[in-house]
Amino acid sequence: MDPDKIKNWMDFAQQMYGQDFWKNIMNQENMKDFMGDTQRQQPIHNHAASNPPPPFPAVDIIKTPSHYVLLIDLPGFQKEEIKIILNGDSLVLQGQSQTLQHTSTFIQKERFHGSFERQIKLPEPASKDHFSAKFINGILQITYSRLELEGEVVEIE
Repeated sequence: MDPDKIKNWMDFAQQMYGQDFWKNIMNQENMKDFMGDTQRQQPIHNHAASNPPPPFPAVDIIKTPSHYVLLIDLPGFQKEEIKIILNGDSLVLQGQSQTLQHTSTFIQKERFHGSFERQIKLPEPASKDHFSAKFINGILQITYSRLELEGEVVEIE
């Protein structure tokens, strides 16, 4: 390519788009945006419409030889603010935490406040007679006995 034509083209672009045109074009940050920086960190939780937030509260279910244990994260809640409804192989958790009253503007708000309801399908049906719940340090621990159903022999007529 002819160096004079390149110089004329560069001068023309600078006249059309301002004195900082080439400075902005050659800026490394702008180049990353333009070229697609593969080193750039993506947000950990990008909850766009196609990627809904995880359900609240978070639940782990553990199976032991004799029991099931559910560990449910409810930070900031008091046990009086939580309701457990057991219906066979379904557990409904409901809760209402006190909303913080601030006269200031939030810069960032990630913690949960307000009411929630979550239905959890249990691996096996539970009986209230063999069911216990404890709330310690923001973790609700629910334990229930596994049913030991033995197969029954059915006579053929």
